[in-house]
Amino acid sequence: MKQIHRDVTTAILVIFAVALPGLAQGQGRWGAALRTGTHVGLSAGLAALGGQSDNSDLFDATAVLGLIFTRSLSDNGAVGLRFDGSWARLSGAPLPGTGLDARTRLLTVVVGPNFTLGAGQFSLWFTPSVGAAGTILRGTTNNSLDPADKRDINETSWSFAYGFAAGPRLFVSAGDHALALEASAWFAEFGSLKFVRPTTGVFEHDTNELGLRLGITVRL
Repeated sequence: MKQIHRDVTTAILVIFAVALPGLAQGQGRWGAALRTGTHVGLSAGLAALGGQSDNSDLFDATAVLGLIFTRSLSDNGAVGLRFDGSWARLSGAPLPGTGLDARTRLLTVVVGPNFTLGAGQFSLWFTPSVGAAGTILRGTTNNSLDPADKRDINETSWSFAYGFAAGPRLFVSAGDHALALEASAWFAEFGSLKFVRPTTGVFEHDTNELGLRLGITVRL
C-alpha cells in the first residue's frame, strides 16, 4: 500500500506541474462560465478493495479506468450532475503450468449531484453517488487438493452501490472546449458480489472500495 500511495502522490504532483503554465496566463478568462455546460473525460487510478465473509477475506489493490460525465444544473455551475463509470481487472495472475487462469473484473456505474466550490481556474468538487456494481468471472479454477479437479467459471453478479468522491479541479485552457485536470479520492460500498481466484473457487463478499484517481475532461 505504501508504494500505491507514493505512485498516486507522484502522479498528482506531475499533473499540477503541467498545469502551472495555465496559471501564469492570468485569471481574467477563468470565470464561473468554465464550469457550466457539459464536460466529458477519462480517469485512471488505483483502488484497494476490502471485505469479509464467513469463509474468506478479500483484499486487492488494482488499477482502475473510468469515464466521467458532468452536466451543470445552475447558471454558475456550482450545482450539477455527475456520472462515473469504472472498470478494473483484479489481481490474481494465472498459475504457470496449471491451466488455472480465473479472473474477476469489477464494473461500477454511479450517478449523483455534483457540488463545486470556487469560481476561477481552480475549484473543489464533491459528489455523493448511488448506482450499481458488478463482477464478471471467467477462466478455470481449482479449490481442492486434486490437480485434476478443475472447474470452468462463467458467472456474473450485481449489487447496489453507494459512496462519495471529492477532489480538486484545475482548468488548463479556457474557451468553448475548456480542458481541465482533476484528482479525486473515492469511497464506495457494495453489496454482496462474487469473486474468483485460480485456487479459491467462487466466493462472495460485501465489499468496499477506497481509491485515488486522476482525470482529464473537456467541455463540449
